[in-house]
Amino acid sequence: MTCTTLVKTSCVTVLLSLFSLICLAQPSANFNAIPTTGCAPLVVNFSDLSTGNPTQWRWDLGNGTFSILQNPSVTYFNPGQYNVKLVVQNASGRDSIIRNQYITIYAQPTVNFTASTVAGCFPLTVNFTDQSIANNGVIDTWQWDFGDGTLSTQQNPTHIYTASGNYNVSLRVRNSNGCFKTITRAQYINIMEKPKAGFTNSISNSCTPPVSINFQNTSVGTGTLSYNWIFGDGGTSTQVNPTHVYSTSGVYTVRLIATNVNGCRDTITKVNVITVGNAQTRFTSPDSVCMTTNITINNTSTPVPASVSWDFGDGTTSTVLSPIKSYAAPGIYPIKLVCNYGSCKDSVTRNITVLPKPVSGFTASPIAACQAPLTVNFTNTSTDAITYLWNFGDGTTSTLPDPTHTYTALGSYTVRLTTTNAVGCTNQLVRTQYIKVLPPQASINNLPQEGCAPFSWTFTSAATTSEAIASYEWDFGDGTTSTQESPTHIFGEGTFNITLIITTVSGCRDTVVVPAGIRAGIPPEANFSATPREVCAEMAVAFTDLTTGTVTEWLWDFGDGGTSPLQNPNHTYTDTGYFTVQLISFNNGCPDTLVMVDYIHVNPPIAIYSTASNCSDPFTRTFTDRSIGADEWHWDFGDGTTSTIPSPVHTYLTPGTYTVSLVVRNWASGCEYTKTTTVQIISEHANFTANDTVVCRRDIVTFSSTGSNAANISSYQWTFGDGISGSGVALVHAYPQSGFYDVSLVITDIAGCKDTLVKPQYIRVNGPKANFASSVPGSCLLSSITFTDNSTTDGINPITRWIWKYGDGIIDTLSSGPFQHTYAAAGVYTVTLIVTDSSGCTDSIRRANILTISRPVANFNSLDTSTCPDRDVTFLNQSTGPNLTYTWYFGDGNTSTATSPVHHYMSNGNFTVKLVVVDQYGCTDSLTRSNYVSIRTPLANFTVSDSIGTCPPLVVDFTNTSQNFTSINWDFGDGTSSQSANPSHFYAIPGVYVSKLTVTGAGGCTSEKIINIVVRGPYGSFTYGGLSGCQPLHVNFVASTRDRTSFIWDFNDGSTLSTTDSIVSHTYTTPGFYVPKMILRDAGGCVVPIFGTDTIKVFGIGSSFDFNSQTMCNSGTVQFNNTTATNDTITSYHWNFGDGSSSTLENPSHHYSAPGIYYPQVIISSQTGCRDSMTSLTPVKIVATPQALINQSANGCVDLSVTFNGALAVADTSSMTWNWDFGNGHTATSINPPAEHYPTAGSYPIRLLVTNSSGCMDTVLSTVEAYAIPLVNAGLDTLICQGRGKMLQATGAVNYVWSPSTGLSCTHCANPVATPDSLRQYIVTGTTEHGCSSKDSVIIHVQYPFNMANGVGDTLCIGKSHRLNASGAHSYAWTPTTGLDNPTLANPLATPDVTTVYQVVGTDDKNCFTDTARIKVVVYNIPTIEAGDDKTINVGQTIDLVPKISADVIDVIWTPTSSGFRNTFPSLTVKPRETTTYTAKAVNGGGCSAIDQVTVNVICNGANIFIPNTFSPNGDGSNDIFYPRGSGVFSVKSIRVFSRWGEMVFERNNFMANDVASGWDGTYKGQKLNADVFVYIAEVKCENNTTLTFKGNVALIR
Repeated sequence: MTCTTLVKTSCVTVLLSLFSLICLAQPSANFNAIPTTGCAPLVVNFSDLSTGNPTQWRWDLGNGTFSILQNPSVTYFNPGQYNVKLVVQNASGRDSIIRNQYITIYAQPTVNFTASTVAGCFPLTVNFTDQSIANNGVIDTWQWDFGDGTLSTQQNPTHIYTASGNYNVSLRVRNSNGCFKTITRAQYINIMEKPKAGFTNSISNSCTPPVSINFQNTSVGTGTLSYNWIFGDGGTSTQVNPTHVYSTSGVYTVRLIATNVNGCRDTITKVNVITVGNAQTRFTSPDSVCMTTNITINNTSTPVPASVSWDFGDGTTSTVLSPIKSYAAPGIYPIKLVCNYGSCKDSVTRNITVLPKPVSGFTASPIAACQAPLTVNFTNTSTDAITYLWNFGDGTTSTLPDPTHTYTALGSYTVRLTTTNAVGCTNQLVRTQYIKVLPPQASINNLPQEGCAPFSWTFTSAATTSEAIASYEWDFGDGTTSTQESPTHIFGEGTFNITLIITTVSGCRDTVVVPAGIRAGIPPEANFSATPREVCAEMAVAFTDLTTGTVTEWLWDFGDGGTSPLQNPNHTYTDTGYFTVQLISFNNGCPDTLVMVDYIHVNPPIAIYSTASNCSDPFTRTFTDRSIGADEWHWDFGDGTTSTIPSPVHTYLTPGTYTVSLVVRNWASGCEYTKTTTVQIISEHANFTANDTVVCRRDIVTFSSTGSNAANISSYQWTFGDGISGSGVALVHAYPQSGFYDVSLVITDIAGCKDTLVKPQYIRVNGPKANFASSVPGSCLLSSITFTDNSTTDGINPITRWIWKYGDGIIDTLSSGPFQHTYAAAGVYTVTLIVTDSSGCTDSIRRANILTISRPVANFNSLDTSTCPDRDVTFLNQSTGPNLTYTWYFGDGNTSTATSPVHHYMSNGNFTVKLVVVDQYGCTDSLTRSNYVSIRTPLANFTVSDSIGTCPPLVVDFTNTSQNFTSINWDFGDGTSSQSANPSHFYAIPGVYVSKLTVTGAGGCTSEKIINIVVRGPYGSFTYGGLSGCQPLHVNFVASTRDRTSFIWDFNDGSTLSTTDSIVSHTYTTPGFYVPKMILRDAGGCVVPIFGTDTIKVFGIGSSFDFNSQTMCNSGTVQFNNTTATNDTITSYHWNFGDGSSSTLENPSHHYSAPGIYYPQVIISSQTGCRDSMTSLTPVKIVATPQALINQSANGCVDLSVTFNGALAVADTSSMTWNWDFGNGHTATSINPPAEHYPTAGSYPIRLLVTNSSGCMDTVLSTVEAYAIPLVNAGLDTLICQGRGKMLQATGAVNYVWSPSTGLSCTHCANPVATPDSLRQYIVTGTTEHGCSSKDSVIIHVQYPFNMANGVGDTLCIGKSHRLNASGAHSYAWTPTTGLDNPTLANPLATPDVTTVYQVVGTDDKNCFTDTARIKVVVYNIPTIEAGDDKTINVGQTIDLVPKISADVIDVIWTPTSSGFRNTFPSLTVKPRETTTYTAKAVNGGGCSAIDQVTVNVICNGANIFIPNTFSPNGDGSNDIFYPRGSGVFSVKSIRVFSRWGEMVFERNNFMANDVASGWDGTYKGQKLNADVFVYIAEVKCENNTTLTFKGNVALIR
C-alpha cells in the first residue's frame, strides 16, 4: 500500500524529513567493533565512523539483530564468524559497508556423556564415558559430580553407588580456547531401593485341612522382583501371588524372600501366621462352562456352616448355601467359598474356566429385489467359530461359512446364523425380515375425493418398494396423464378412475387403480316431499327425493336428531310436535340444500316407562309411566296378566325372564304406541359345603357354593372366621391357628340383591404350636445343654411325641422330657423341634443359631517389633471366639484390655508380650511372645571438609558420624541428594546452601543435623514490565543482583547497554517479539549470563481494504474485503460507508439504498489496543432508476378499443427507451402507441419497460378487462304439486327480471318460488355487473291430488298369513315391513309374529300427494305344552299326567281317555292296563294350539303282588288265611304249600287274587297243622297276561 492510496501520517512525516535535508552532502560508511573475538556469550560494541553527516543508520549485525541506532551493541550467543553491514543515509544519498567474518565467536564445548548402566541395585558400578566435542580447539579439562557427594577429574571415570536413590550427574569441560560448558542430567542414575518384602494372606485361621491359602504379595522394590516362598510345611513357591494348600492341621510360619533383577533381596517372616483346624470346606462345580449358561454350585462342606459367603471372581457374590450362577464374560474365574463355623472361618477356592461364545455376524448382498429368483451372497463376519448353521428363512439351510443362496419365491425372509466354536459353545444372530424379495406396491393417498367442478387435487403416493422408484405414470381418467411424483390436476364434471403405475430401478412395475377416485360435479337443485306429513308417533313417514339435476348422494336431517343417507327414506319419529326437515343433495360431492320448516307434525302418544325392583321383595316390579300424550294404558306383564292403570305394581309367581309391553292410546289423535322391555325375576339363596370340617393347622380346606345358579350371581363373598375373606364360587383356605370357626357366604345376584348364610363353628382346627428355649445362649465344648419345651396344645389333644434336631447331625425322638444334649464340636448351631399331638397333627419350629459352642484361640502379631521410644507399636489381634475380652501384658509393667491396642515404649530395650482371651461363656486361652519388641533411638551427626568458597565451583567432602541408624539421606541444599555413607559434592552456582543429614532408625524414627555451605560469586535476576503493547513500546528493566560490579544489557533489537545501574529502560519502535538478556561481572572476573524469562511483544497494524466499484441502480450491495496486515489479534473493525451507516464485521457487505457518491472508511483496533485507519480514494456510485407510468382508456364489453400513453413520475434527463406489451400479441416502442382492439372477452395484462442510459430500468403493469355477454339459464322445465311452490334458479348473470309475474314470489330475483295453478312458461332477463344482458325461459307443469281405498284386518295364529289390500294410488309403502312379503305391493301378504297395525301410504306417480290407511292384524302366539317324560308303572296302578303349559293356554284336550278316570285342567289321571301313549293338545284364546305326547309303560314285575310270610289261623278274624294279594292281578293260576319234608299240604288253581275263600287255613286233610315253617310256590297271571312265579317260606303261628 502506498501513500497514494492510504492517508497515513507516517508517510507525510518521512516526506517532510527528506525535503528538509535536500542540501546535505553524500555520506561515506565506516565502523569498528570491540571486541571482535571471544567465547559465547560475547558482548560487542559497534562504533559508527561514517563521514558526510549521515542522518539515518541501518545495521545488520549478522546474528539476526537489526538496529537503526548510530552506535549499537549486541550479544553473540552462538559460535561462528559474523558479517556486519552498515547502511548510512542523508538527504544527499546513501552508502554502505560490509565487513565479512568480522566477528568471531568461539563455541562452547558440547558436553555429552554416556553411562554403562543407568539403573541397578546398590552397590552399583557405573562406567562413565565422555562424548563431549570441543567445537573449537580441544578439550583439556573435565570435572565430574556423580550426585552422591563424589567428584572426579578423569575423562572416563568409574564410580560405585552404594545407596539407593535417583542421582544427578554433572560434567563440566573446558576447551583450549578457554570456553567452559556444563551439563547436568537430573536423576540420571537410578539406584533401586533394596526390595521390601511383604505379604498378606486370605485367611489366618482355617477350620479344617486341607485348606487353600491365597498369599497376596505386597513387596515393593525397583525393577522386576522374583520371589521365594517358604510355607512352613515343607512347601515352597516362586509365584508372585501363590496359592498354597495346607494338608494337615497345625500352626505354620511363612517366610517370603524378595529379590530384584540385580540380586537385591529382603526377607519377611511371619511366625505362626497360619492355623489349620479340622473342618472341611468343599464345593463341587464343573471345570468349564460356556458364558451366560447357568450352573449349580453345590456346597459339600462338613459340618454344615452357620453362614457362607461366595465370591465368584467376577465382582458378584452370594450368601446362598448352594447358589446358581452364570458368567457374562469368558475367562478363568476363581470361585471362593468362605464358611463360618461359629468359632472359625474356613475357605476354599476353585477356578472355573468360562468358555467364550463365538460372536455371530454376517452381511449379505444384495438384500432386496422386486422379483424372484434372487441370488444372495452371504458373508460370514463371525469370530471364534468353526461350524456354521444357516437358516435362510425359506425352509432351507446351509453349513458353509460363506454360502450363496437363491430365493425362488416372493417374501420377506428372516435369516439366522448359529455358530459353534472349538469348545462347543454356540451363539446365534437373527436378522428379522433381512432379505426382501417383494414386488413394488403402489398406493395413492387420500382417495377418493369429491367436490364442485372445476376440482383441483394434488396427488401423492405412499408406494412400498424394496428398491428406489425410477418413474411414475399417472392416468387421471379424463384423457390426461403425468409423470411427476406428486402432480396437481384440475378435473371437470364427472367420475374419474385414477391409475398410478410405478416402475423401480430394476424394471419391476405395479399398478393401482382407485375407481371413482375423483368425483366432480355441478350442484343439483334440492327438492323433496313427505307422506304423510301428519302421523302418529309409531308410524313411519315416507320421504321422497324430488331433486333435479344429477344426484349421487343424499343427507337427510329429520329434525329430531335422526338422519339418513338414503334417497327415499322412511323415518319414525321419537317425539311429538312439528319438525323441520333438511335435505342436502350432492352431485359428486357438490351440494345443494333445501330446508322445510315445521314440515312434519307428529301426533301423540309415545309410550315411555321405567322399571324398579326391591331386594326385599324380589318377585315384585314397580312400573312408572312417563309416556307422552297418553290417555289410555294397556300393560301385558308377560306372565298372562295385564293391567290398565298408568303405573302398576306387579308381583310374579316364579323366577324367570318375562317380556313386558305397554300399549298407550291418545283419544284425540286416535294413535297408539307400543313399547316392549324384558324383566328378569331372580330368587337365589346362599348355601355351601366344605370338603372337610375337621382339619389340622395349615391344612387346605375347599369351600364350594351350592344350590344357586351361577349365571344369576354377580359375586360370592366369603368370610372364614379367622379375619380372612375371599371371593369366588369355590375357594381354598388354610387356618394357621387351632379352634372353632364360623364360616359365612354372601351372594349378590345380578340385580344387586344379597343373601347370607352363616354356619356357626363349622370348621374345627386341631394341632399343637411348637416352641422351645435353650437353657443358655452358649457354652464351652463338651458341656451338657438343656432345652426347655414351651410348646402349647390346641386345648383338646395332648402332645405325644417330640423330635429334636440338634444341628450337629444328631436327632432324638422322645415321648417325654427332660431334653438334654452334649455337643462334641465347637460351632454355632441351629436347633429344630417337631411336636405331634394325639390327633396326629404336627408343628415345627427352627431356631437359627440359637446356641454357640465355643473354643477360643488367642493369637496376635505386630508389624512394629523394631522401633524407637514413644512411637506407636500396634498389636494386631487375630484371636477367635465369641465376644472375647482381652488382657495384654506389654513387658514394661503396662497392660491393656483393648482389642488391638497401640502401645508406646518409653525406653530402649527388648520386651516380652502376652495376650489372655476370655469369651462370653468364660472359656479362656493365652499366647506369650518372648523378647518380641525391640526399642532403639537414632542420633544424626557429620562433618564437612570446607564450608565457604570464594568462587564456584566449591567441592565439599561430607563425613557421617551418626549412631543407631538403619538408613541415611543427604540433602545438599541445591536440589540434589545422596545416600552414600561419606559423599563429596561440588556447588556450581553462588549461594548459601543448607546441607542436611537425616538418619532413620528401626521403626522409622529419624534424627537430623544441618551445616550451611557458602559459595560466593556474582548472582542475580531481572524483571521488566510492559511485556506487550503497541509501537513504540517503553519497557523498564529492574535487576536484582548479588556480588556484581557491572551489567551489560542486551535488548535484542540491536541495542545494548553497559552500566552499573540495576534499573534501566528501553523503547521498542519496530513491531516484533524480543527476549532481553543481562550479563553480570564481578571484581574477580566471573561472568554470569542471565536470560530474560518473558518475551516482549511489540504490536502494530497496517490497515487496508478493497471492493468492487461497479455502478448500481437505485440501490445495491457492496462487498468489502479486509486486507489489513498485523502481528496482533484484531478485536474490532469500524466501517463508515459514507451514507451514515456503519459495521463492525471484518468483511462486511453493505446495501446502499439511495443514489449518490460514497467514500468508505475503516478503523481497526487490536487486542493490545493498537489502532489504524484507511479511507478509500475510489467512491461507490449509485444511479436512480426511471419511474414509469401508464395512462389508458376505460374497460368495457366486447368489442373493446383502448388507447395507451406513457409517462415518467419523476423527471429524468437521461435518454429513455420504451417497450410495450399489450397482452393480445401486439407490441410497440413509442411513448404513445396507437389504439388497441380487444374482440374477445378476457383479462389482458399490459406491460411497459422503460430503460435509461445507465442501464437502469423500470417495469409498470396494468390490465385491460373486456367483459363477456352473459349466458343466462332459467333452469330445466319441471313439475310441481298443486299448491306447493317450486324455487326457480336463474344462473349466468347478476341481476334478473322474470315475466309474467303470475304465481311468482318475486320478479327481480334469481330464485323466485313459482306456484302456478296450471301449466305456465316464465321468461327471465339476466344482466351482469358490467351491464351486459341476455334471456332464457322455463315451463312449469302442475300435478293434482287423489283418494285411496283399503281392506279390513284379521286375527291370526303366529305363522299364519293375511292378504292386505289398498287401491287408488300409483305406489304403496306399507309399514312396518316386518312380516310382509313385499311392502311396496297394493296387496302384500302379511305374516306378522306379533299383533301389528299396518299403515299404508299411497303416492301418486309424480310423488306429489299421498293418502294413508291402517289395517290391524291381531296375532296370537302358538301355546307351549310339555306332556312330560315317559312313565313306567306296575299294572293296576294310577298316575297323574301333569303337563307344563304356557300362561295363555285356556284348555288342554287329552286322547285317549278310555283309561282315565279324572280330568282336571290341565291334568289327567289314568290307570292303563297296558302301555299307552297319551296326546295332550293345548289351546289358547286365539284358537292356536300345540300338542305333545307322553307314554305310560305298564309292567308286571311282582312289585304289585304281596304274599305274606306269616299267618295265624286262630279265629280272631285277623290274618287267619294265607292267600295272594295285590293290584292289577288278573288271576292266580296255582298255589301249592309244602312241609319241610316236601309233602304238599295245600293246593289251589285258577282263582282271583285277594280271594280269602281260595286261601289256606292251616289244615291238612281236615287237621290243623302245628306251628311250623312251610314252603310255597305260586303262579300269578297279570292283567297284561304276564305270568310270574313266586317261591318263599310262610310261618304258621298258633
